[in-house]
Amino acid sequence: MNSLIVTLVGMFVVFCALLLIILCIVIYSRLIRIKAQKPNNHEYSSVKQNNNVQKPASENNALPADSISPELLAVITAAVSACMQSTNTGYTVRSIKRIGHTTPIWNVAGRNEYILSKL
Repeated sequence: MNSLIVTLVGMFVVFCALLLIILCIVIYSRLIRIKAQKPNNHEYSSVKQNNNVQKPASENNALPADSISPELLAVITAAVSACMQSTNTGYTVRSIKRIGHTTPIWNVAGRNEYILSKL
């Protein structure tokens, strides 16, 4: 009987703590929403306006499909369809974005050394 009381008290304490956490999250989200909706918040409005403006192709490293040679476009489209394992997917390549190196320079140097040793 004593263990049943300990179990019920423990469950009550856990549920009360969970309700307290939920209450804190709801209050915090409402405070954030109210602060974001204030018209005198100039920082938020300028950031929001800047995010909606589209960047030119030169700034976001995207090349429109019209400025790419047809041979390169055909090769990239063939590679995409080969990866999708289908030749008639209905997709078209509209832009190509060059992705910079995200690996450390020592990793790139090691990879190049390995490739050159195999030639």
